[in-house]
Formats: sequence, C-alpha cells, structure tokens
Amino acid sequence: MRIYSTLLLWMMCATLTWAQNVASVVIDSRSGDPLAGAVVSTVAQGKWQTITDADGRFELPQRMVGTKIRITILGYKTLTVTAKRQGIYRMSEDISTLGEVVVTARTGQGQTTSSVIGRDAMRHLQPNSIADLMELLPGGYAKDPNMGQANLITLRETGTMGAYGSETRSNNYSITSLGTQFVIDGVPLMTDANLQYSPLGGTQSSSSSSSAEASRNITNSGVDMRAISTDDIESVEVMRGIPSAEYGNLTSGLVSIRKIRRAMPLTVRFKADGYSKLFSAGKGVNLNRRGTSLLNMDLGYLDSKTDPTDNLENYKRLTASLRYTLKADRKAYSWSWNSALDYQGSFDNAKADPDLNYGHIDEYRSSYNRIAMTNNFMLKPRKSVWSEVAVNSMVSLQTDRLRQTRLVAPQRYGIVPLSWTDGENEAQAVFAEYIAHYLCDGKPFSAYVKAKGVMGFKTGRATHTLKLGLNWDIAKNFGRGQVYDMHRPLSVTGWSSRPRRYKDIPSLQNLSAFGEEQMRWSLGRSTIDLMAGLRLAMMPGLASRYDMSGRIYADPRINMGWHLPKLTVGGEPMTISLNAGYGITSKMPTLNYLYPDRYYSNFISLAYYDASSPAQNSCFVVHTYIQDPTNYHLSPARNHKWEVRVDLDWHDNTLSIDYFRETMNDGF
Repeated sequence: MRIYSTLLLWMMCATLTWAQNVASVVIDSRSGDPLAGAVVSTVAQGKWQTITDADGRFELPQRMVGTKIRITILGYKTLTVTAKRQGIYRMSEDISTLGEVVVTARTGQGQTTSSVIGRDAMRHLQPNSIADLMELLPGGYAKDPNMGQANLITLRETGTMGAYGSETRSNNYSITSLGTQFVIDGVPLMTDANLQYSPLGGTQSSSSSSSAEASRNITNSGVDMRAISTDDIESVEVMRGIPSAEYGNLTSGLVSIRKIRRAMPLTVRFKADGYSKLFSAGKGVNLNRRGTSLLNMDLGYLDSKTDPTDNLENYKRLTASLRYTLKADRKAYSWSWNSALDYQGSFDNAKADPDLNYGHIDEYRSSYNRIAMTNNFMLKPRKSVWSEVAVNSMVSLQTDRLRQTRLVAPQRYGIVPLSWTDGENEAQAVFAEYIAHYLCDGKPFSAYVKAKGVMGFKTGRATHTLKLGLNWDIAKNFGRGQVYDMHRPLSVTGWSSRPRRYKDIPSLQNLSAFGEEQMRWSLGRSTIDLMAGLRLAMMPGLASRYDMSGRIYADPRINMGWHLPKLTVGGEPMTISLNAGYGITSKMPTLNYLYPDRYYSNFISLAYYDASSPAQNSCFVVHTYIQDPTNYHLSPARNHKWEVRVDLDWHDNTLSIDYFRETMNDGF
C-alpha cells in the first residue's frame, strides 16, 4: 500500500512539473527543418540555458513566458525574441558566415558562352599554375601536373592523340593555343615576338621532334600556362563562345584574368608533394582611411620535377607583383587608376645521365624573364554623353635564353657545310666527336594601348549601350638570335640552319577599331538582349610584297538572348533563356610566320676520302640551295563560329546546353 502511494505521488509531481514547462521548437526559416544543438538562454546572463534536441525542441519554464530569450547556433544569425507559449522560432542563415562555396567553374552570366572560376575553387583545387584550373571547365578532366613540358590551352578540342590515347604535340595543330588570348586586368599577354627555338626542334618543320626542346617550345603556340601563378588571381573567366567585338587577334577564345585588388591580411600558402614544392605570400594594404588608395603585393616560388626520382629534369618559377589602386569620387565624375608592375620568371632544365652518355652531359637550359608595366585609367562622368572613358596601356620586356649542349659523335665522318650563298662550296669534314654549344638569345619587346568610350541612352522600352574603341600594339625582338660555331653545329646530319640575329627582323604592328551596341528590350514579362558589333583590323608597316599589306579585315559578331517569363516550379522560381550567336574571329600572323628562317639544302657534289690520312687529305664539295619559306600570300587565320544555347536556373541549380560549330579553313 505504501508503494502505490509513493508511485501516485511521483506521477502527480511529474505532471505538475510538465505543466509548469512550455514546449517550443527551433527551425530553419527557409526549409522548415528542425535545428538540433541550438543554445537557448535568457538575455540576462547566468539565469537559465538549455539546448534543443534532435527534433529542434526544448522546454521553456512557464515563468519565463514573456521574457527575452536568445537563440544561437553556428551558421545562423543570433535570434533575440520574447518567449511565447508553444513558440516556433525561425532561424535565418548567416550568409557572411556560411557563404556558398563553389569548387568548380560557374556558367558565365553574359551572352557569350563562358565559365567563371573564383577563389573558392582555387583554394579547393590547390593549383600549381593556371593550367590546373582548366580541368574545372566543361569536358575537363583531372590529371597530374606535368611541368616538364609547355602547358598549352585547348578549347573545344581533344588535342592530338597517340595510338594508345595519350596526348601528343604536333606543330601542325597549335592554332588553338595560339588563337586563345590571355588578358590580365584588361591588357593581353603578347607572345607574337617569341622566337625561342632550336634548329633541332620542329618549329619550321612539319614533323615533331622528340628532343627536350620540342616539348617546351612555344614559338607559334601562344602562352605557356606554367608561367602564370594563381595565388594573386581573384577570378578567371574562360570565354569559349563568340566574344565581344572589343576583343581581337584571337580565334579560339579568351581567358580573362582579374587579379586581387582589395585589402587583405598576410596570406601564405605552402604546398609540397612528390612532384613539386610551392610557396606564395600576398598582402593588401589600405594606404588611407577611406580605402581609396590600395597596394597589393605578392611573391611566389615553385620548384617541380617531372619525376620525383629524377634530379636531372626540373622546372622552376618565380613571380612577383606590385599593384596600386587609386580611386576618387567627385560631384561631377568619378575616376580610378590601376597600375601594376609584374615579374615572371620560368626556368627549364634538362640533362642526360652522364653514365649513359660516355661521361658527357647533354644539357638543355631555358630561361624566361618578363617585366611588364600596366596602367588602366577609367573616367565616369555623371552628366555627359559618355558614361565611361577608359585607356589601357602596357609595356613589357623579356630576356629569354635557350642554351643547349650536345655531344655529337659522327659515324666515320660528318659533313658540315659553311656556305651562306647558293652554289658549290667546299665543306668541312668532322672525323671525331665534339661538344656543341648553342645559344638562342631573345629580347621580345611589346607595347599595347587601347582607348574605349561607352555611352548609354534609352528609346521606348529599350536600353542601349554603345561601345567604341581603338587599340594598337607593336612587337619586336631585340635579341642576338641564334648564336653558335658553324664548325661545330648541334648535328652533322642534315644541318640546314645558319646563325641569325633577331634584332634584324622588322617589328610587327596591329591596329584595330571596334564598335558595338548592347541592347536590352523589355517585351511584356520577357526580356530580349542583343549584342552586335564589328571589329576592323590591319597590320600597318608591313612590306608591300605581302598580300596583307594595307588590307583591312572585318570581324562581324552578334549574340542574341531571349529571357522567358519566370515560372514557378515546386514553389521556386525558374528562369529559361534561349541564346544564339554568329561571329568571325581573326588571328594575325606572328613574327616567325612572317619572317621565317631560310632553309639551306646541301647536296654532295664531290667526295674524296683518304683512308690513310682522312683529316689531312679528304675533300668534300657540296652544292647549297637556299630556300626562302616566306609566304607572301599569308592571310589571317579566321574562325567562323556559330552556336545555340539554352540556359535554365531553378532552386540553386543551373543547366546549360550548348550546340556550336566552328569552321577555320586558313589556319597557320
């Protein structure tokens, strides 16, 4: 009887305690999902505190109804409210704390088909160079970095493949990388004056060489992406579609790089794996309290190997950057000035194992040093026909050296022609092995200026933006060129080259003008976007013997998009856009295409070999034929591009389907 009385008293106390508590729940304001682990406490510290269970529920004492309570949970904004009976408390995400992290390329929002890669994706990928970012593009695939060869970009192509599916390089298929323009903070990275190659390579041959130089040579191949570090980059936009008429001297696409220009704490990155070691440091400093004067500084170093067990082949890179930003906001106008001083250094080294080469070292050394000064000025008047006026300029100077040391061992003897003219000449005979030294000294210089004006106006339901501009650039190589002893060439078999001074080669100039209109027309609940432009380009200063001399080439381009009215699917808005475009893009020839090396063909006319005293009494006469491979009928490489694209956005999901066709029948 006493036991039953005790149980009854316990149940009454539990019921009374339950009646004195109020059940409440904490949920996500957007999804309605319960939030477990939220801390609920009174505003007055030290009074009362509890934690929500797995269902987001907690019990609030009856006496606390009407008092202020505070609810906190990681990733959500702190909520301070008045406690209610059976309250439902909705928590909002703290976007500044828990932002979206995109670890792949995002689809560009413009009318041109493009992909944008941000800092979040770079931090996730931990790249060695900008080449590693290409795996984030549609169709890209992950692979180990190969820093032992030039990393060239391929847009909308698979590249050339070997019999077993491995990627190979061919001199006949470099127009894709050559025709992809890299633009850093509004100015292009120019490579037209690059002439760093060896006669053993395949620069002026239809066949590819297997030498160390062949895989690293980028003459007529565009930009080597190994040289571009990502640690000072804010974002990269890769345009594969039809670009704006503002951009020219390209065929395949455009890579627009925007560097970091903001205040930031000292950031240091160190990466080490079996193939490479990387170090970088960067900092952004506000030079005044208003934040209108800013200085960014970056330094980076990379040391990599193609094989962790091989110390004879490596690649090193050193980069440094100083970027200054100055802004001013006045009553009548605002302006900004962005200046930068950048250094890039790349160093390729490859040696043959002395144990396999009779104790001698076959060595390949290539160094690339570039200093560039850029200035971008932008003026935005508040009351003027022109809404924006901008001038971009760049001056760069490179010091490139390619050194090659090679053991040459002729079989019985070798023939070394020494003639510079057509006809019969006595040739030198080589009977013993020797060490050949070759130097290719290049000093490419380039300058670039672009002036652009933008004006805007409205007509009815349409908003118009008109863009007009001019740009000019020049490229010249002031190097000593190919320097070597003609009596000891790199090969005694089929040697067809002669020393040549690069400073004697004329400069290369490009002059362009462009105009473009961007129109947005509201048609009921839908919107139509139109971007139509024309770019005119020529090469001033070209000799009259060339067909391109004085000719103007026109590149029309048009992109159109129709944004359909928004739909509601599953309680979320859905947007659908239909896009189409057509355009012509042109790439002008490089210095090597306009002024190639002469080809010396040598045929033995008379050969006398004295077996008893070959070095003293043997005599060889060769007939030399000089061939000038200059193509005076050369024309720009022109790519005809058209595409149709459908974009769909719904509930943080994006789907883009693109059908394109590109036709180029006159590539280099």
